[in-house]
Amino acid sequence: MRFPSTATSTSFLLLAAIGWLTLTSSGRATLTYIWEGDRDKARKRVALRQLKFLRAELTSLADRIERARERTNKALRKEEEGRDEEEEEGGRREGEKEEGESAASTSAYYHFSSSGRKFKNKWDEYDVERELERLEQEEKREGNGEEKLGGGEGREGSEEEEGGEANGQIGREGRSVEGRREGRKEGGREGEREGGKEKKRPTLGQVRTEVGELQSDLEKAMGHLDSVRGDEEVRRRRKALVLRSHELFTDLDEVTQRLL
Repeated sequence: MRFPSTATSTSFLLLAAIGWLTLTSSGRATLTYIWEGDRDKARKRVALRQLKFLRAELTSLADRIERARERTNKALRKEEEGRDEEEEEGGRREGEKEEGESAASTSAYYHFSSSGRKFKNKWDEYDVERELERLEQEEKREGNGEEKLGGGEGREGSEEEEGGEANGQIGREGRSVEGRREGRKEGGREGEREGGKEKKRPTLGQVRTEVGELQSDLEKAMGHLDSVRGDEEVRRRRKALVLRSHELFTDLDEVTQRLL
């Protein structure tokens, strides 16, 4: 008696299995379960891969929003300093104009910026003690009779010379104040240099453009999140990313409000 070969037996078993899967209801149900299960796993893998990419995208957007906040602070500080410099320059010119109209007056003229800061002028460092000491010495000389009738013209010349020295002292002090002011400005500019290169501060227009791009990118990320579907694990991770995106929208809105 001859037995069928191994290949023949395997073929018969394979045909029987195919017939059971395709011809019987239980076989078709089993085949559907296997097929649907594989598709669900594939969809889940795709969804998790998308969420991983979106998580990295939101992290990058958070860093960009933080940089935009720092650049906003620098741009606003730059604009405020520019306004103060313009007001200070206007106050200095106004002071020079008033000084020219009443050169003999020793009254101090003060000018203030919009933030309430007083601008310095040359009278702020006027040496009052020295001037009083000079006047006191003159009074003593007059009281002791040191002045002579024939030396009247010499005394007048001396007074004019001392007055010229006082005016020269005032002028030098005024120039020293201006020099210190310029030195502070130069020191501020030096502080902005890194590695020998001057670090330019951004303008408000540049920051507004960056914030607009950030808002567009964040809205795109939200659109991708809305399209992700999956099982319970996918929904849980998606919900966490949606909450994070809402926080980023709030941060971005704060930056936008400061730029208005």
